[in-house]
Amino acid sequence: MSLNALVYDAATRMLALREHSQKELRTKLMQKSFLEEDVDFCLKSLKEEGLQSDQRYTESLIRSAISRGKGLLYIKKTIQERGGCSQAVLSWQQQSDFDWTGHAVSVLSKKFSGKSLDYQQQQKAARFLQSRGFDTATIREALSVELG
Repeated sequence: MSLNALVYDAATRMLALREHSQKELRTKLMQKSFLEEDVDFCLKSLKEEGLQSDQRYTESLIRSAISRGKGLLYIKKTIQERGGCSQAVLSWQQQSDFDWTGHAVSVLSKKFSGKSLDYQQQQKAARFLQSRGFDTATIREALSVELG
């Protein structure tokens, strides 16, 4: 088996488990001590064959983050760090009418279910949402909806 075939095999095994960005694949393959030119050739081949797509990776990451109760700031930061397609996030935002306030209220209700939120609890809830990657405006709206 040639070296390119070994790199390709390693990359396809990683992609079989989950979507990866090119940046992630490059990092993981380089950690396995493959030569940079072999990694570059492999990544180019995978992209041409449609086996690797930063767009698909980004969409997968967005779905996963939302299901885990994360906000838009978290999603944008994660995509920037992991090498996803920031253009895909913008496209998704424009095409999607996702209700971030409703999502924040849902996340809050799981954490603070059945509790009335006094001032201290509101502050705690705001910090909680902020740690989950929600922006200030969404947090304010969610707290006003939650407090009714």
